[in-house]
Amino acid sequence: MQFRCFQILDNEILIIKGDNEYKDTPENFLLDGGSLDNFAVSKPNGTISFEEPEVVIYDNTQKHCLVNGELFEYPNETLESYIDNILTYINNKEERTYVPPAQPSEEELKQAEADNTKAKLRNFAVNAMIMTLADSAITEIQNEYVSTISALSDDVALLIPEVYPVWSADGKEYNVNDRVTYNGVLYKVLQTHTSQSTWTPEAAPSLFAKVLAVEGTISEWQQPDSTNPYMKGDKVSYNGKTYESLIDNNVWSPDAYPAGWQEVEE
Repeated sequence: MQFRCFQILDNEILIIKGDNEYKDTPENFLLDGGSLDNFAVSKPNGTISFEEPEVVIYDNTQKHCLVNGELFEYPNETLESYIDNILTYINNKEERTYVPPAQPSEEELKQAEADNTKAKLRNFAVNAMIMTLADSAITEIQNEYVSTISALSDDVALLIPEVYPVWSADGKEYNVNDRVTYNGVLYKVLQTHTSQSTWTPEAAPSLFAKVLAVEGTISEWQQPDSTNPYMKGDKVSYNGKTYESLIDNNVWSPDAYPAGWQEVEE
């Protein structure tokens, strides 16, 4: 026999019908489609009265109907209808209490892309190691690795600079937009060239530009040069405050050229 129950106790409504259960306050029960209006009950002598339910114990195991401390005839049509409508109350409660998941922020999306890329590159590295031990060519894996890191935007690349090659002085051919690290800093190639020991990324600003934060990212202000200035709308963190550039080609700090920046609330 399927258990059926309707209770109002301690300012809580409980409805059970088989495997389904609904539990909430009387106020929310009304929001979910229920009713607590006066309803008809029959006394053992056949007299019918109308009661406003405040305390109710009703179930089909004991087959009793206790309303506001007084026993009435079982079954009761109104209370049975509440039990039969349990799925309506459950569904309405789910809709009422549903909280959509928060949309990830731009920073969270970038971090997720960086994490996924790093995991992918780690797999490349493992496969390359296995193929090297097996004396197999790894050119295809190397090409996939380079293609993957080349496709990343600057702001994602800044999150995982360790995946980029360290700058080499040994006659390495560098192409425009290649990215390398030097002294732990990520740089982008500005001109195709063959490396020389004196053309380090720090010493050759015509060949390399430090990769800085791009639009939509707020990072610590760094001293740019003519190859990587801040543009109008770029935001930076400076001395614990957030500033937005008011001009293009901004190579000054907020202190050095206050007219080029405005403090913004984040």
